[in-house]
Amino acid sequence: MKRNTNRVGFHTGLCSIDYFRYPKFPYRGKSWLIELCQPERGNNSTSLVQDKKTCPARELAIFATDRESAQRAADLVHSSRLALDGSNVMSHLDSGEHPQIWPMGGSKKNRFGDDLRMWRYQITTVHLPLACLVAAKASFRLEYVYALAKLRVSFEMASVPLMDLDPAHADNIPKSPFPEDHVRMAYALIAAWSCVEELGFEVRASAQKPSKLSDGTWNPPVKADLEKRLRKGGVDLAEPFPWNLRGPRTRIERKRPPQVFTKAEWARWNVRDGEMQVIDAINYVSYMRSSIAAHKSDKQMVRVLSVYDVVNAQFLARRLLLGRLGFWRYSSRPLRGNLPQ
Repeated sequence: MKRNTNRVGFHTGLCSIDYFRYPKFPYRGKSWLIELCQPERGNNSTSLVQDKKTCPARELAIFATDRESAQRAADLVHSSRLALDGSNVMSHLDSGEHPQIWPMGGSKKNRFGDDLRMWRYQITTVHLPLACLVAAKASFRLEYVYALAKLRVSFEMASVPLMDLDPAHADNIPKSPFPEDHVRMAYALIAAWSCVEELGFEVRASAQKPSKLSDGTWNPPVKADLEKRLRKGGVDLAEPFPWNLRGPRTRIERKRPPQVFTKAEWARWNVRDGEMQVIDAINYVSYMRSSIAAHKSDKQMVRVLSVYDVVNAQFLARRLLLGRLGFWRYSSRPLRGNLPQ
């Protein structure tokens, strides 16, 4: 393994078993690179068998000019993992916690003779190389770094297991009666919208140039400007955005109905899911952020915010972010040698 002698190596405790599906390491970010190495705990026998070939676990090692750069890389990889997962539920970190990193080749025992390796986590899972690719691409532009950080904060404030969103496997999640939950959901929505703003995909309108005309249709110049920025940013406008609508209509919907143009095939009774155009989804999340979640707002509106409103905002931010980075639908394409530019 060829290494830059000006860089210092750090363990991450993250071990990949499906690296053969992805472009060859190392992956290079801004002032750091990630390489595969032998796990620190040599007794790790986890492996993946594919086409009669055994692929033993390999740890992600960060090589950076200093510890601060390595920590930024580890933070970015973690945020990328959450963006790909669409949830914080499977995270091994507490909210706001930085991932562990520790120098390679350092002491394995403390001054009392205790094995330091026993205090360091080791996680073996799939899709870690994809998170590294996303992190490496994002590292070269601060707006992407902050967009990922904001989406992570949103997930940490309010997250739902993906299985709980499937009406075939879980009942509708009821609205909370507790103000603390209302505030948490409001700020999770605000953070998700802020991620969209970092990408430059907000609706650019004003009192003199409103987003909608008196008949409820888009103002053509505002619509054209938004669509131009989205296309330039790699977002496929032909692919609709799925919108979760569960339970009876709320005050929010009655005041401003979402522009769902077709129902989902699984829509039944209190499951009213459908599809929206991406620009309509952006406009609706912008409305919820400005008129309901932020500032001093109507408490009767805030109290009916649901986890589905938050998920809609988070998944919109996720869709736009991964699209901007070139990784939306990436896993459905041939992986090796097919890197976004």
